[in-house]
Amino acid sequence: MDGSWKDAEFYPPDRLTLHLTNLCNADCTFCGYQFQKDRHSFLSDKHFFDAVSQYAEMGVELVDFTPLV
Repeated sequence: MDGSWKDAEFYPPDRLTLHLTNLCNADCTFCGYQFQKDRHSFLSDKHFFDAVSQYAEMGVELVDFTPLV
């Protein structure tokens, strides 16, 4: 082991989970978005394509767009 990320216990990762935006106007009573104090924003195209490219190089084949609250 050389101490690189390839030595990590969960390598290779099984998926890339992306949070594309923290903006939602549905106001569901069960959802934490209603309490969010962060500035509303979107993931930039550059960061999206960089992340997908880097994870593809690692062997990830599944991209998940499930929102994170």
